[in-house]
Amino acid sequence: MPTAPRHAAAILLVSASGLRSTEIVRAVERGRDCDLARLLVNGEVSGGLVKALGRLGEVLWEAGDYARFLALFAEPEAGRVLRHMKVIAADRLALIGALPEALRRSGIIAHLPGRAVAVEELVVAFHLARRIHGAGEAAAMEPGRQCVCPVRYGR
Repeated sequence: MPTAPRHAAAILLVSASGLRSTEIVRAVERGRDCDLARLLVNGEVSGGLVKALGRLGEVLWEAGDYARFLALFAEPEAGRVLRHMKVIAADRLALIGALPEALRRSGIIAHLPGRAVAVEELVVAFHLARRIHGAGEAAAMEPGRQCVCPVRYGR
């Protein structure tokens, strides 16, 4: 069985979908991608979910990793990032999931370190910036934006 249907079957088996095993087999083997995606998230989902499942690798994941994947895929920015990742690994999703939603942007995730300690430090720095510069997301991002795009003299 190809990777995407295998992961879809695993998600349906560990979820509380209420489907019998024969229904899962039918959905995975004969169902259209959009119908399978609806079963996986119990409703509407943006496109690309089944295609993204094909990039989860050969080994089946733990139930919690699948739940994290589906939750991140449902977020607008994180879902966009997941749709464009060449390989989606459970340990990488754990790091992305540790970020506040405001930091789950492609430019940040592309440069995200592979160590959990470094991600924890990034999260602490983000919360400190919010505390110092105000509670708003835009206020917290302003110091970083100015480092990347400094204000020019004479403007």
